[in-house]
Amino acid sequence: MAGNQANGLKRIGENLYVNDHGIYFAWFSMRGKQIKRSLRTEDKALARRRLADLREKAGRLHGGKQRNVTA
Repeated sequence: MAGNQANGLKRIGENLYVNDHGIYFAWFSMRGKQIKRSLRTEDKALARRRLADLREKAGRLHGGKQRNVTA
């Protein structure tokens, strides 16, 4: 994602960014929707776990394979 240095974010890993204050952020797309959220931590390991939880939650909210359940 171009221009991340302009908004103060530095890429750390896949979908994982950190700002100048050491706070981690998630930045990814799910079903065409861009999701940017603070992970509210300065710990990289905790940030990775929260990123995984956020991606799982976003997958449920933005629909998965069972989105249109029919009876």
